[in-house]
Amino acid sequence: GLQQLIYEADDLVLDCKIQDDYRKMKGTSGFYLYPSEIYFRYETGKKLTEITTRIKRMSEYLKSYYTPSQRSSSENGNDPKRRWTAPLIDQSEVVGLKEDVEKVRGWILGQNEPLLHLAIVGLGGLGKTTLAKMIYRDVNLTRRFQEKIWVSVSQPVNEDEIMKSMLKQLNADGSGSPKGDMLSTIHGLLSDKAYLIVLDDVWSTDDGWWERISGGLPVKEGHNSCIIITSRIKTVVKNMGVQDAQIHQPRYLNDEESWKLFCKVARVSEVEEQNTKLVEEGKEIVKKCGGLPLAIKTVGGLDRKSTRLNSSHKR
Repeated sequence: GLQQLIYEADDLVLDCKIQDDYRKMKGTSGFYLYPSEIYFRYETGKKLTEITTRIKRMSEYLKSYYTPSQRSSSENGNDPKRRWTAPLIDQSEVVGLKEDVEKVRGWILGQNEPLLHLAIVGLGGLGKTTLAKMIYRDVNLTRRFQEKIWVSVSQPVNEDEIMKSMLKQLNADGSGSPKGDMLSTIHGLLSDKAYLIVLDDVWSTDDGWWERISGGLPVKEGHNSCIIITSRIKTVVKNMGVQDAQIHQPRYLNDEESWKLFCKVARVSEVEEQNTKLVEEGKEIVKKCGGLPLAIKTVGGLDRKSTRLNSSHKR
């Protein structure tokens, strides 16, 4: 797993340092190598190549969480990479968000304004998107909204794509339409309905994209519509009309929740949980994640992949 790779890399660096100190002690010239040194460099090179390959594999695995997925130029024009999310939940990886859901749900059910602005703000990997998904699919809110729209914003912002996505979810086609026409259509389709719009992963309001889109959304008394924004930056959501009292930050997981999440992701069996030594070592690794869900999921995923690899080698 991750811990083993760190140990191996650390050992390799230590070996190189010892070898270098030994050469300095002997006063050996850098232009002449003894056969033992040639062999050492050859073996070190092999180990370094292997560790580098494993690091690259882990990097690719981590990118699936941190790095935006690549879209085609036909979808994004000249946009580089963008992160894309959908309101689908892997229930097996949801831990420690029950209180968060209840709090945000209470804000929505207790609202007394035509269009409520809420925000979920916090560090990357803290569970903002997962919480937004749980609210979006909450059965207690299903009958409250006649229309629900999920928008992945990310960077760079593509205003056309945002409105096309909204129209598609409203069963309308915005292809080839000017921005003004698309916004008018969105306004018309939402004008007599209570709606929920989630804007996931907003980084900035530069260029006034949100001011233009929000200006076209209907605001009618008695409809109790809601906009939920997820972002890492508090000033961004405040610029989008969210008051401090409606900004929620998911908390870090405690030790018990962290271990529970790790077990789910790593698929730790009941038999394995009876292994005291294994559990102690696992909890020690999980504790280093500091209660950050993404870190726990990443370590758990790497551990699961490592276990599968070792199992396949034993066959």
